[in-house]
Amino acid sequence: GRSTKRAKEIAARTVNKERREEGRTPNKTTQGTGNPANSLESRSKNELYNQAKKLNIEGRSKMSKPDLIKAIRLKNKN
Repeated sequence: GRSTKRAKEIAARTVNKERREEGRTPNKTTQGTGNPANSLESRSKNELYNQAKKLNIEGRSKMSKPDLIKAIRLKNKN
């Protein structure tokens, strides 16, 4: 078996990973575009910005979260 300390460390990592994927940790500088299974509305503005960047949406830096959602939806329709 493994030591208790090691087991706790692994458990904490697993919980942190789950929370990060669910968007429950304050991961302000996330590099991702959010979990694709989640709606755009449930993603952070930063994740939406990253998605907009991937889609080459112009003017994204000045957009609000609702504007980013609209722009992403429009781009995905085309």
